[in-house]
Amino acid sequence: MTCATKCTVLLAEGNEKVSAALHEVLEHEQDLELISETDSGSEVLTLTEELHPDIILLSHTILGPHLLETLGAIAGRFPLTRVLVLSSHNDSRFAIRAIEAGASGYMLKDRAFEELGDAVRTIASNRIYLSPGIAGMGRKNAVSPGSYPETGVQA
Repeated sequence: MTCATKCTVLLAEGNEKVSAALHEVLEHEQDLELISETDSGSEVLTLTEELHPDIILLSHTILGPHLLETLGAIAGRFPLTRVLVLSSHNDSRFAIRAIEAGASGYMLKDRAFEELGDAVRTIASNRIYLSPGIAGMGRKNAVSPGSYPETGVQA
């Protein structure tokens, strides 16, 4: 992992139940520290600029059609910050678009309890994380940047 002692995490999630579940998972991860959270897509860039988190857990729902634009802005302005997109879309096309736009990983929300710690550690190690079972992605969940298994897509 490339974080100093603990990875600092900014949580951007609009659903209270999902946010509470992610809090619970993060509390049990000794090497992850939740430093702030927001339920507003418009605050993501502001908080990132103020706090410089190592990791952003970014829900697709709070940004809607602006997700890809926001991912590009984060990647351009904060190249050391890794973004894990949290989504309910189990479709490789969504995952590929997010990765191409600058996300370091794509995790299905219903897998948070099982995957969150591993997903964050994977992207903190400068590898791409993809939830196992995303339709069309095969079984691999950590891949090298620039390649997406079983899709033929190259970044």
